Amino acid sequence: MASNSTMKTITTFLFLLFFISACDTERVAQDSTKNNDSLAVELDNSAIDRHNNYLLGKSKSADSLKVSLAELDKAIELDSTNTRFYSNKANILLTLNRDEEAIDVLKQALSVNPNFAEMITTIGFIYERKGEKEVAQKWYQKALDVYDKRIEEEQFVINSKVNKAFLLFFTENKESAKQAFNELKQQYPKNEEVKYSEQLFTDFNKQEFLNEFHQ
Repeated sequence: MASNSTMKTITTFLFLLFFISACDTERVAQDSTKNNDSLAVELDNSAIDRHNNYLLGKSKSADSLKVSLAELDKAIELDSTNTRFYSNKANILLTLNRDEEAIDVLKQALSVNPNFAEMITTIGFIYERKGEKEVAQKWYQKALDVYDKRIEEEQFVINSKVNKAFLLFFTENKESAKQAFNELKQQYPKNEEVKYSEQLFTDFNKQEFLNEFHQ
């Protein structure tokens, strides 16, 4: 399991990573009028609660996560357009060290939403964790291209800029990432999202993150 400091860093980053998917999920839940959609959300919530209990040590049996995977398979069957279900399934597969399956699930999500930069980035992390750095860099570049597109289209602009700066830890180096973030602080001095991200850029350790990414 990760140390408290590592888990705090990862939690901060995952907030950023899935910020947009959380917004999309809320929109889908609010707009949904189908019984199947409602059941799918219930299954997703149940699966994630069980996963969280496992991560917190409240449940010590990894077999319980098989139930979560089955619930998410059903949720996806009921509503294959909700990318949140795919990301949650991938997270559980990563916890079980089933990296290749997680990559496949994330790619399925990208067939639903090809411009989901956060999932593209996650695939890069998995490949880098596996030691396939050249493949990872290709995925990072794809994510950067999507972030640029979002910024150009004025969608989730600040979030995209923060995530682009974070990716510099992986495409360039720590100094470049911190410099990019400092520029964002100057550009958006009162923005809460930028303020919230400061600890991530201050304390982030790339190798530690990769080591603990799916623990």
